Amino acid sequence: MAIQKWRKISSRHILDHPRMQLVEDEVELPSGKKIQYLRQEYSGRGGVIVICRKGDKILVQREYSYPVDEILWQFPGGKIEADETPEQATTRELAEESGIKAENAKCIGWFYPDNRRTNARLFVVECDYVTDDEKARPDDTEFIESEWIENGQISQMIRRGEVRNYAMLAAWGMLQSR
Repeated sequence: MAIQKWRKISSRHILDHPRMQLVEDEVELPSGKKIQYLRQEYSGRGGVIVICRKGDKILVQREYSYPVDEILWQFPGGKIEADETPEQATTRELAEESGIKAENAKCIGWFYPDNRRTNARLFVVECDYVTDDEKARPDDTEFIESEWIENGQISQMIRRGEVRNYAMLAAWGMLQSR
């Protein structure tokens, strides 16, 4: 039996917030059964995860995550603005979060962070450090510490279970598989 797509019958917006839009769809499954399906609508350009190199070191960050109430390891990143490419968003996000100027930004791929609930995409972008003379301007909710660590140390951190951020794990997997 071949996998078949679902058929959308109707949609209803449940929540419209600047950071999130929740939609409930009525769908018909291939079996003919009708169900309600809750999803997050995403109309933006997506986001970037940045792997910034400085010689044999890579920029990593620690940031407090409110929903899980933990300080997590991550790569820098953020939202792609309406008029930006992933590479341009990389340059802006690095400057905002870390005060770092980078060059040679190159997208190495993308993935869905939660394909069961949204169509949002995260682009993984690799770049080279230039200087750190930019003034960092993180958002009010961002409390970030940045540090440069040896390339091989990231795999060790993952093996020890210290990296629990899906975006960092996925981006590292993409980078290592090239």
